[in-house]
Amino acid sequence: MELLFLLAQAALLILAGVMVLRVREELQLLVRQATSQQRSEQIERLHEELQQTLREVRTTLSEGIVQLEERITRAEQVLHMLEAHMPDVAETPPDSQSTAQRVPVERILALADTGCDVKEIARLTGVAEGEVSLVLQLRAQRGDQPRSHPEETSSGNFTRENEGTDE
Repeated sequence: MELLFLLAQAALLILAGVMVLRVREELQLLVRQATSQQRSEQIERLHEELQQTLREVRTTLSEGIVQLEERITRAEQVLHMLEAHMPDVAETPPDSQSTAQRVPVERILALADTGCDVKEIARLTGVAEGEVSLVLQLRAQRGDQPRSHPEETSSGNFTRENEGTDE
């Protein structure tokens, strides 16, 4: 009888062990499913964040394009004013020897009068920033006042809206 009792206990222990293994497998399966669902939710959130970021980038780029178009329009207006004040510069072919050494002082001063900064003047004239600064400093030392052009007041003020920015 004791042998039977021991066999019954052994059978119960084996059955309990099998049940523990099954429960463990079921728990692992549930953990994998939960992890998979969490990953799906994380991927969904990341996807939404990425879409929002892309929308913000598109908006920023669109605003940048609008600002660039406005600056191009203002630059064209300044260019037309300069051409109106210096028609002989646009029509006269430059001397090959003197062009390399001549600084377009009048053009630099005209651009400065319209509100262009040193970097813009250097870019528009092809003259180094140091030379542009020197021309403007010399004018300031001589006490010359910027020239006022009647066309500026009639066609609108050419103020620098973005002065001090790299836009």
